[in-house]
Amino acid sequence: MSLLEARTAFYFLLVLVGLAETVLGAFVVIGASNDFFSTPFYATGAALAAITSIWTVVLVIFGLNPQWKHALSKPGAHVTSTLVFTIVWVVYGIASAISMSSKCRHIQGNYCALAGAFTGLAFLLFTLTSAAMCLFCCTPRTRRGQEDGDSDIPSHELTLRAPKSRTVNV
Repeated sequence: MSLLEARTAFYFLLVLVGLAETVLGAFVVIGASNDFFSTPFYATGAALAAITSIWTVVLVIFGLNPQWKHALSKPGAHVTSTLVFTIVWVVYGIASAISMSSKCRHIQGNYCALAGAFTGLAFLLFTLTSAAMCLFCCTPRTRRGQEDGDSDIPSHELTLRAPKSRTVNV
């Protein structure tokens, strides 16, 4: 599998989970409409998920053609974006889990199920963004120490390889 195919697959999953988080966030906001503090919290999460999905689509558009000289087609922009989204989603997932556990003690009904699914999707977004970031950080380097997007080798020609195992003879 080439790096371009792996990046596109991770980005596709990010867009799908982000859209699911946006829709689910709307349902949680409707379910928590009587709670003054939960409504803005989950609305913010839905907005963050929408921003994550839209920005991921932008990165896919620029990442499909690594020969472009635009800043968004460079690996640095992708690493920075995934790093920011990784931090945002781990913080939001933890905050959502804490909020959900305290609210579900007092509220009955579908709210807890929706909030639990929302929290699970937040952690899934964290996992996908951190995996995408690891994919970029583990890309092969050229002789000059540049990243694959800055080298003479097109990104779609680089492939993922298993690391060489080192054995020690005793």
